[in-house]
Amino acid sequence: MSSHYKYKLLLIIFISSFTTLSAQQVSDYSGLKALDFENITLPPLSTLFENAKNSPIYEFNDVQVMVQKSLLDKQKKDFLSFFSLRGSYQYGKFSNNGFYSDVYTPAIDSYSSHSQHLYTVGAGISIPLDKIFDLSASTKRQKLAVRSAELEREMKFEDLKKEIIELYSNVLLQINTLKLNDESLTLASTTYSLAEKDFVNGKITPDELSTYKTKEGFEKRAYETSKFELIKNLMTLELISHTQFLKK
Repeated sequence: MSSHYKYKLLLIIFISSFTTLSAQQVSDYSGLKALDFENITLPPLSTLFENAKNSPIYEFNDVQVMVQKSLLDKQKKDFLSFFSLRGSYQYGKFSNNGFYSDVYTPAIDSYSSHSQHLYTVGAGISIPLDKIFDLSASTKRQKLAVRSAELEREMKFEDLKKEIIELYSNVLLQINTLKLNDESLTLASTTYSLAEKDFVNGKITPDELSTYKTKEGFEKRAYETSKFELIKNLMTLELISHTQFLKK
């Protein structure tokens, strides 16, 4: 098996081992009220960054670094391929059964048997010039491959942190926005309830009542939209940071 396929297989084994981990659980926010969202306390960003190292994106790139380091260890021992040892061992029992006769000699049977041990031991050396002159350079190339994998892991992690920061900021803003929308909806609903009484008592016209109802509907849609955006961002933030914000 070539080194390329050997370490490709190693990568697949590493990745497969992560699939045995339990899937990231995301909290259910659907039943929460506006006040419940206000009471949610987000962990510090540093905690979210650290927990995000358990995400598949980071672990995948971490595995790639491990594979490249394994290849570097192998490369450092590549000079051993110049040397070879060989040996063999055989054991057997040999026998010979003969028969001889002519006109002057009576028939003679002969039989012989003996055990025999055979073994060989040897060593060899073969040094391709192109390979021996490339030993140092190939090791340097593999060190660069390790560094490249490490930098790729860090770049992906930086992108992940930027996404966490953006979601974190949006969640904080949307919690305050949801609070304001909840207050506006409460005010609009109260106003409409009073308008209904005024309409029954003949104090306002149907058109005026309809205006209050439209206002209540507008505030309700704004509240539900704000709640939807907040829940979406909270769930996404939990997913990519591997951190749950609701305690069970």
